[in-house]
Amino acid sequence: MKKFFVLIMLLVAAGLAAVPAAVGWLLHERLEIWANDNAGQVTLTRQSGWRRSSARISGDGFDLDLRFRHLSWKPPAWLTLEGVARLDSLQMPLEISGRLAGAGKLHLDAAAPALELPGLVVWRYREPRLGLVASRGGHAMVTAGAANLAVFDGLGNQLALEQAGLAFDLQMDETSAEVSLDVHARRIAEPESRLQLALTGIDRAALGTTLEQLRLLISAEPESRVQAMAMLGVLNGWQEMIQGGLQMQHASLALDGDFSVDGQWQPGAGGLRLHGGGARQTAREWWAAVFGLSQQMPPAAAGREVDARLQELAGQGWLKLDRDSIELAPVDGMPEVK
Repeated sequence: MKKFFVLIMLLVAAGLAAVPAAVGWLLHERLEIWANDNAGQVTLTRQSGWRRSSARISGDGFDLDLRFRHLSWKPPAWLTLEGVARLDSLQMPLEISGRLAGAGKLHLDAAAPALELPGLVVWRYREPRLGLVASRGGHAMVTAGAANLAVFDGLGNQLALEQAGLAFDLQMDETSAEVSLDVHARRIAEPESRLQLALTGIDRAALGTTLEQLRLLISAEPESRVQAMAMLGVLNGWQEMIQGGLQMQHASLALDGDFSVDGQWQPGAGGLRLHGGGARQTAREWWAAVFGLSQQMPPAAAGREVDARLQELAGQGWLKLDRDSIELAPVDGMPEVK
């Protein structure tokens, strides 16, 4: 009997010793399959080991150096990852890490001391970070943040923010999805501003159609037949999502602590409901900055355009204006456009 138990213990020990090698073998088999499926677009070089392995993946505009540890106990995971990502579009490499935990739960993180995205509008981050958590049950969460964020252009438009953060949560089943979004930041020396949004009843098939048509719309030549067809596709997809039960369960916007709006949108139960208001100058400053950056309009012209649109919205019954404040008119459904 004693020999039998010794044999069992030896078999268990051998099995446990083989697990890290099996995890590494499965990992690199998947990498090889992926590289073969993308032959001509990426190159893969790898080194396999019993407890540790590495891989380098290169392609058009990117290069990844990855180090893996098989069957980690601290933290507990089937696989852990550390490495560096270099992208031609970024001036600084990203430090990346991750792990594949029990029940197939995936954690990925990326960070850098600083980051700048050049263009007509420049996005300059200090201490940016990005995270992803995904599980087999159809749940995923994306988080992002930066200690400071400056968004500016060559026309004089700018937003200087600190303690910026984003959280996007997605829950899916076979046919539908729910999403929530939380974005927050502070203008320098101002209280926190925050945007929150929760959508339910999203038809996955209609969403896929809408996103594909939106992709075509963005890439189409202006005033082309492709652009017109893609616009119709986006509208049709949006209508399908509404018919499939899309609802905005909650939305809120708070700016600098002295302007806020809350609302709901339920197409089958009275439509849009909005209420709130606050300091006119705060709302104007935010809107003019975002409008000027997005439309590439000088700040003075953007401010005039925002003033005109505020007057237009007041004329349509959406809000009430006075010299210092904005108050959303009681809205239940869509106000009549005059």
